Amino acid sequence: MQSGIKHIYLSIFLTLVSFFLLAVHANAKSLYTGPVHMKPEISNPYVEYKSDREMLVNMKLWGDEVRPVQRPPVNLVLVIDESGSMNERGKMAYAKKAAKSMINNLNSYDRVGIVAYSDYARVISPLQKLKNKSKLRRKIDQIYPTNATNLSSGLIEAIRELKYEDDHRRINKVILLSDGLANRGVTDLYSLSNIASRASSEGMYITTMGLGLHFDEDLMATVAEYGAGNYYFIESPKQIAYIFDKEFGKMSSTIARDAVLEIDLDDDVELEELYGYTYDKKGDKIRIKLGNYYSGQERNIKMSLRVPTGKKGKNDLFTSSLKYTDIENGKPHNIDKTVNYNVTKDQKKVVRNENKNVIADMETVKASKELDSATRDYEQGYTVRAVDKLKSALQSVKRLNRSDYKTSNSMAQEEALNDAIGEFESAPASPASDSGKRMIKKYKEESRVQQK
Repeated sequence: MQSGIKHIYLSIFLTLVSFFLLAVHANAKSLYTGPVHMKPEISNPYVEYKSDREMLVNMKLWGDEVRPVQRPPVNLVLVIDESGSMNERGKMAYAKKAAKSMINNLNSYDRVGIVAYSDYARVISPLQKLKNKSKLRRKIDQIYPTNATNLSSGLIEAIRELKYEDDHRRINKVILLSDGLANRGVTDLYSLSNIASRASSEGMYITTMGLGLHFDEDLMATVAEYGAGNYYFIESPKQIAYIFDKEFGKMSSTIARDAVLEIDLDDDVELEELYGYTYDKKGDKIRIKLGNYYSGQERNIKMSLRVPTGKKGKNDLFTSSLKYTDIENGKPHNIDKTVNYNVTKDQKKVVRNENKNVIADMETVKASKELDSATRDYEQGYTVRAVDKLKSALQSVKRLNRSDYKTSNSMAQEEALNDAIGEFESAPASPASDSGKRMIKKYKEESRVQQK
């Protein structure tokens, strides 16, 4: 009898445990916000009453360290420069080899297209399912260097190919390679940026690869920024295959697509500067297109704001919204965060609550922007002014590193600025020389990466 009662109690207990575990699992699923996360950080939640101080903001965004169960299928269009200069130093041979290597990594469920451009663009192979890799490799061998560089025609043709295959389950990607200046078709930066921006607004993202020392790095970097893709400076043709593999690795680890960060500033809050990212601003609303998100990827979007301090107590600063689509299940996610600050007459409370990491990171970002400014001064022939800017930035970082605010990033930047000053002081007299161009491209890229 007792044995029977014990058995009944055990059955009841196990049933209750099962219900409990199911409830926990269901609740965990309901709390799941997706693989990409957002945490707004501000330099201080307290601001002194009737003061005039900027508010520093870091929008920290990061992706989970996970790989999709299956690599997401891609619609990929490779756009290859076949202008005459691609015949130098075996550039075309390396480009063809890299393109073939990327094709070897793709599968039958992927769609691939090849566009080449010189005086005009021509479709070597339209975007279609990858059924015959050998045939596509043979078509790549038909690309030969000739004539000028109509970069815009290649870009527009690639976007047109992608539009024929609008599938929201896929990653839509253009990879554009060039070794020269855009000297045919649309050549101005503003118009090319608009082409890239419209494409990214429709879920087609553009990565640019500048090869050698004679391409326009501002153009290539800006097209990538507005195209919500990546930019690479490839000094040697031998690096092309490595860079193609690196970009393929990013595509393979995509965990989210169509990511957009929107920031709605409160009334009378003013944006003074947003570092490292292109953005649209209408009224109080800021919109940043982030494109695809990769496993483990971290972004830090930094802003300086001017805030009203005449009203004591809690004040609204902004509302942020991160929107994206989970690549694994196609589910859209929307993470909303509201950020406030407090106006107080208590100076000690202001000092006690400073976020030292945000303040330090902003100091390093400002120094990185000075590196870009100094590089552009050197590019215009103002070497002394460039060195003076770098020395001023270095002093700011040194002061930071002698205080309690120093971080590993600021210590590393102090060393990097010292190196840059030495290189600028011994820089070639002519920025147009090969060594001068190399330095300009190197430091523009470094500044761009550091600001992110």
